[in-house]
Amino acid sequence: MLKEYLLSQDSGTGRWSHGMPGVEICRFSLPEPEQEPLRPIAVCGTPLQFEVLFCLTGRLTVRALQGTSCMVEAPGIFLLSDSSALRSCQYSGNLGGVLIAVDAKAAKESLVTVCATLGMRLNTSIVKEKMTASIKNGCGGLSSATAILLKLLLRP
Repeated sequence: MLKEYLLSQDSGTGRWSHGMPGVEICRFSLPEPEQEPLRPIAVCGTPLQFEVLFCLTGRLTVRALQGTSCMVEAPGIFLLSDSSALRSCQYSGNLGGVLIAVDAKAAKESLVTVCATLGMRLNTSIVKEKMTASIKNGCGGLSSATAILLKLLLRP
């Protein structure tokens, strides 16, 4: 969802890199909305694609079909596992940060290799179970303490 939005923006909006097959990383900064306080982002996505936003500036608000909402602001982390459960998405301020977009099918072999290197076995059913348990309505946010720690680790 955020990946598609960022790809539709001006080329100066973000810098894309490919960490490994199936994983795309974008460091971006969107301009502050000029006329309206909230700028909409189209709710779209592909099955088995996941996104993690490390929000460094601005705010992202997502509303689920069932009426609940999730807001992430800097410093925060937004997880998206299923955009089909979402009604709307909007940002305010100059939303910026690091987006990691994962195509699960394309990244599986890479993740298997990484896990094997670490002496672990990738069990996708356990990953799915953990994601489902921690992310409600297809999306969720992590605490600001976790976000601050990860922000320090992501400094250039």
